[in-house]
Amino acid sequence: SALTLMQEAGSSVGPNLFFDNRDSGAYGGKITFKKNSSSPLNNDSLGQITWFGNTTGVTGANTMFASIDVKSTEVDPTKEASELEIKVATNNAGLKNGIRIYGDDTSREGLEYVDVELGYGTSSLTALAGDLLVRGNEILDSGENTCMTFDGSGNVAFGGSVAINTGNGSFVGNLIGD
Repeated sequence: SALTLMQEAGSSVGPNLFFDNRDSGAYGGKITFKKNSSSPLNNDSLGQITWFGNTTGVTGANTMFASIDVKSTEVDPTKEASELEIKVATNNAGLKNGIRIYGDDTSREGLEYVDVELGYGTSSLTALAGDLLVRGNEILDSGENTCMTFDGSGNVAFGGSVAINTGNGSFVGNLIGD
């Protein structure tokens, strides 16, 4: 079965919906967000899911602890692109992006790709359990300079200088040659 909520034109607040599935069957609910605008624009919000909870010592306080936001970043029918952000609360500073997933038609015209950003700011820590598989051939630094290049057979080439902390000092070597 389906339930349709419609927001009338001119309203500044979208419809709200609560799901309470008490069925013991294997199927869960399905949510579909559809922005059916006659004049779509880049960066239109397509939907948001939010999580609220109470904080200690404040009766009845509703604090937003997380959200998932989706927007259409490019609505041209030949270059459609979107962005999904997963945000979490951090140190009473509001919600910050933990994961940002986006397609973009401007920097690599004609290519199909999805970029992913993890963490918020340079102080964030990204921990991976298990091994890291790099499907491309390069690792770039924050200036988008190639730092490491893989040749597909286990060999690695480094760009620039390599610094190794030996525990009781550091070793810095400059790479020479091609």
